Amino acid sequence: MAEIRVERKEGKGWLWALLALLALALLAWWYFSRNNNDVALAGADSTGVAAAYNVGGTPAVTTDRGGVDSFLAWVANNDTTSAAATSSMTHEYTATGVRQLADAIGSIARGDSLGGSAVEQQVGALNTLADQMQTEPQELKHADLAHAAFAAAAQLIQDVQRRNFPNASAQAGSVTQAAEAVSKTRPLLEQRAEVNRFFASAAEAVRALR
Repeated sequence: MAEIRVERKEGKGWLWALLALLALALLAWWYFSRNNNDVALAGADSTGVAAAYNVGGTPAVTTDRGGVDSFLAWVANNDTTSAAATSSMTHEYTATGVRQLADAIGSIARGDSLGGSAVEQQVGALNTLADQMQTEPQELKHADLAHAAFAAAAQLIQDVQRRNFPNASAQAGSVTQAAEAVSKTRPLLEQRAEVNRFFASAAEAVRALR
């Protein structure tokens, strides 16, 4: 009688384990790739600054804190509401404050995708007014330039606030009122209290918007 040989089949469990590991690796790659793409699309605006989005797709400002902190420190160091600050105020002081405020607004609005390039242009216009204020030899024109700079800053603050910070309308409105209180026909040195009130109001608005 012929002998019947029985061969034991090799188990293929290792093959299924390898396929399972490969499937897990592909799944992990897909998951992390998708998340990275979402971040990029939430993404860099035309200026290259990352812009976050609120629930519902409303753009939210991503603030560069450098300009904000610098302006708030300038206001705190000058103590704009004190009698000493009021008595020592000059057009150079006002021009410096406008520059500091322009940097702060620019820092807040840099991630404002709805504002676009118009924001940078408005910030540049504020710095130009500050330069003119500091170099203008005629004292009577200082108030005119300060009034224009304050009004422009107040408008820019309100624009950014309406687009991105609905809960800060009161602070933005206070800046507008303070800007309107500065007359362009009275000498600037006679309006020390009004000028300092404007910077104090602007600081409160910047705190609310940052």
